[in-house]
Amino acid sequence: IALPITLAIAYFAAPEPQLAPPKPHGGIRTWLGLFKLKTVRKLLLADLFLGVAPGITGSLVFFFFGQVKGYDHASASIFMLLYFMAGLVGAPFWAWLATRIGKHKTLAVSSIIFAVFYGLACLVPGGNFAITAAAMFMAGLPYAAALFLLRAMMADAGDEVRHETGEDLTGLMFSILAVTTKMGHVVALIPYAILQFVGFKPLQTPAENGDLAILMLQILFIAVPAALMAAAALVMRNYPLTAQRHDQIRAELALKDAKAAL
Repeated sequence: IALPITLAIAYFAAPEPQLAPPKPHGGIRTWLGLFKLKTVRKLLLADLFLGVAPGITGSLVFFFFGQVKGYDHASASIFMLLYFMAGLVGAPFWAWLATRIGKHKTLAVSSIIFAVFYGLACLVPGGNFAITAAAMFMAGLPYAAALFLLRAMMADAGDEVRHETGEDLTGLMFSILAVTTKMGHVVALIPYAILQFVGFKPLQTPAENGDLAILMLQILFIAVPAALMAAAALVMRNYPLTAQRHDQIRAELALKDAKAAL
């Protein structure tokens, strides 16, 4: 109900200004050329890792809490609700930290904390709903950091590309970021095939599934996402577009724009 109303308000109250059509820059050569930039490669790889990790969590959450922890679907849904709500609660802190130590360092720190909190929450023994709920809330506090930091960093990378090439490719760069996000969702479905291979059946009891199937479920739900989060932090090592470098680029771009205006 709200969607058409808000779209109409946006369309009529804030229309797009009439601008000169930009130079076409969506060709395959331009698209592939962006991958030559170290900044872009690191952002896309981190986005892929941080997209696959929660994707696996979401795809296996009912299996894990039902077969390993002994909770029903309703309880597992509440755990995930708290997990995502915690992401909203924690987001202001990560935004504040990014202004203090830089976006890429904040992304690395949040990814490490995410891996640790997530792993510890999943290792909490089942049977106590309140403790598990609190643990899942704590695990979700770093969840939203990557969602906005990676996009903010890609916007910064757009300034770097414009500085080096003279072209504004920000829109194209964000489209590539969307591709890696979708790839992460697809890769997150692979655990289904692995579980099927080891004989896991969601409608059976843990005893009927066997030790190997339950062990593989725990590895896929706990170890793999935690390792991917830690890998994203590792990708941020030697990140070239630091806050100081970006400030320098923005100053040089502003000078070029001022000269062009004259």
